[in-house]
Amino acid sequence: MRQSVFYFVCVIWSIGSCYAQKMSDERANTPIPFTLADRDRLIELSIAVKELDKRMTDQFNMIQKQFEYQQKQFEYQQKQLEYQQKQLDEQRTEIHWVIGLIITLMGLVIGLITYIIWDRKTIIKPLERKMERQMTESRQERNKLQQLIRALQELSKTDERVAAVLKQFNLL
Repeated sequence: MRQSVFYFVCVIWSIGSCYAQKMSDERANTPIPFTLADRDRLIELSIAVKELDKRMTDQFNMIQKQFEYQQKQFEYQQKQLEYQQKQLDEQRTEIHWVIGLIITLMGLVIGLITYIIWDRKTIIKPLERKMERQMTESRQERNKLQQLIRALQELSKTDERVAAVLKQFNLL
């Protein structure tokens, strides 16, 4: 049943479209009257289309100029950014040089301090030895001097002149 209804609808639809085609063919063959009013309307329409075309061309040119201006602004800003990037790179290079110099100077100062400490130790040791030798020599001379004073004190017991000289220098 469904199929028969479907076939029936398809047949009616085909007949309707054939009839519509026949009607449109008849209308296409009938001449359409062209009046002066139609001619005037066509002229007005042509003028309106030309004006619209001119306005669209002007609008397009204006948009094109704005686009070119924005493109120039973009290029200028891009050049500005490149220039700033170049400056930052130069500053970064200068900072690296300064940091390198500071590290080098710190290394030199540390090396100098190390050398001074090492040199001080190497210089002090010979001086300490020399001072110890001089102190032992000085002790030996003091001992000899004390022995000489004792001998003179013993001699002063028998000789009055030696006793007077020793008293004068508070050695008696």
